[in-house]
Amino acid sequence: MRTLDSVDMRGLIKIYCICGRIVDLDKKEMAVKLSLRKDIECPVCRNMRISRDIDCLDQHFERQDEEESGF
Repeated sequence: MRTLDSVDMRGLIKIYCICGRIVDLDKKEMAVKLSLRKDIECPVCRNMRISRDIDCLDQHFERQDEEESGF
């Protein structure tokens, strides 16, 4: 059996995310993340984290622009 993106089910690993979701993720990708000592997270948590990071960067650079322009 394969997923919609043609990934063989044997190439997936189930994880239990901190948010409570149980999801199937690519084994190879998770092995790389673990070797880099990164947290394993579900796609929803990952997207929320990236969104927060982008918002934080936006705020940081908006403040810099305001300071440079004198406002």
